[in-house]
Amino acid sequence: MRKYIIILFLVTVLIASFMPFQFLLNFAHDDSFFYIKTASNFSKGLGSTFDGINPTNGYHPLYFISLVILFFVPNLLFKASPEFLYRIVVLFHLIMIIGIQFFVYKAFRNIYKYNFKKISLLLLFILLSSFVFIRDFGLESHLACLIISIFLYIKSKELVAGGNSILLKSLLITGLFLTRTDYIFSFIPVLLILDFYLSTRRKKYILISLTVLFITVILYYTLNYLFFGNINTVSGKLLNGFPSINLKSNIDTLLIDPAKLYNQFVRIILTIVVFVVFCFHYLKSKTKNDTVSKFNLIILGLGAGSVVFTVIHLTYNIYSIREWYMTPPVFIAIIMISIFFFNRKIILKISLILSVILLIYVFYGSRLKNLKYVSGYEYAKSLNTIVKENESIYQIDYCGVIGFFSGRSVVDGDGLINSFEYLDYLKKNKIDEYISKYNIKYYSTYSTKNLLHDSIYIDDSFSDKINGKIFGFPKPSLVIEQSFKWNHIAFDLEGKWYLFKFY
Repeated sequence: MRKYIIILFLVTVLIASFMPFQFLLNFAHDDSFFYIKTASNFSKGLGSTFDGINPTNGYHPLYFISLVILFFVPNLLFKASPEFLYRIVVLFHLIMIIGIQFFVYKAFRNIYKYNFKKISLLLLFILLSSFVFIRDFGLESHLACLIISIFLYIKSKELVAGGNSILLKSLLITGLFLTRTDYIFSFIPVLLILDFYLSTRRKKYILISLTVLFITVILYYTLNYLFFGNINTVSGKLLNGFPSINLKSNIDTLLIDPAKLYNQFVRIILTIVVFVVFCFHYLKSKTKNDTVSKFNLIILGLGAGSVVFTVIHLTYNIYSIREWYMTPPVFIAIIMISIFFFNRKIILKISLILSVILLIYVFYGSRLKNLKYVSGYEYAKSLNTIVKENESIYQIDYCGVIGFFSGRSVVDGDGLINSFEYLDYLKKNKIDEYISKYNIKYYSTYSTKNLLHDSIYIDDSFSDKINGKIFGFPKPSLVIEQSFKWNHIAFDLEGKWYLFKFY
């Protein structure tokens, strides 16, 4: 096992170092670069800011802190390029992926001894590759999966050998909260209740686990208030529609948008269906003191947490469910699938063949064939040569790649990685006042339609939907017009990037 891990580590270093850069970009999302640039700025001593203007807490803390630590030495010793920093992120995620596989394997071996068939593990890891491992680089979802994997490993040791690693499990549950703070309403309560139920030292468990979690939660929200003037994150405050119910509109969005239908909707259905099937499997196969049944109860609890998490976001999130939200729920669903198929030899073999076909299809269609960030990356480099370092750009959508790789101050117009001050301007439809106050020089956008109307460029692609203002620019304001392309496994888009100068 050690040799296997060492070989895998060396392979990950080679992949992160020498794979074509634009290929590696396909494993990230635009929002990934919100984390990456803000963490890079923080590690340089510039504070918690994405654009260099607005202080922001629009991120979950544990993954952000991890990136700050990773970037500190490179940014201290030399002027690290955005490309170099992203390769560090790729290496970090590849190491986490190795860790996820290692701890899941060790947990299964503890519970099933050597009876867990290799073909089941193969199915597990191939499905994880298709749904979990080839996405979300630069976001917190892999870290959440790693923490869950470690928790399952520790719990498997307890169930087999006895003992109770109360403090370690408490730290992991707390780490899960810091990885995504909204897990406090879904995964974390279920884990606490089930782990308490299975604990042999319940009084000590409840005292330590709740104390560690309570102190961390209070400290986190207190620091938010002290540094940003609000206990919430700016993105959380913007996205949270509670008590308004957005279930119908969110489902409509998932069904109408081809990308969301292909991605989020399919993964939501997978999560819910697998959970329901696993419930019947658990009830049919459980025994009173069986180690396997106790382990499966934890898995079932995580599945319940996944469903609750999904329903909460479908109901109250204004922007519906983002792609990476569903990665941990699908991770848990795939573990359920591998357990459910454990003794079903024929179904297992058929599933393995289908999973290999799925992996080839997804990897080729979404990673090899489609280089979705090429035009954005090239446009960002164009901005770097035209816009001065002390000048700012206002952009509403697709700000992560542009802001990070241009090396310029790109103000995120949708407000997700911005300040509470900006959010106030946004809600009051006073964006003109904000742009004037901070002397923002440029407006950046992209469109799949011609923006030129009677010698005036009019952008109504995003602006009127986000902040109620439609931006218009006379012809002389145009600074850059460059090819825009977005390649997706479900659809392709073509149009133009535009950079206008405010006068």
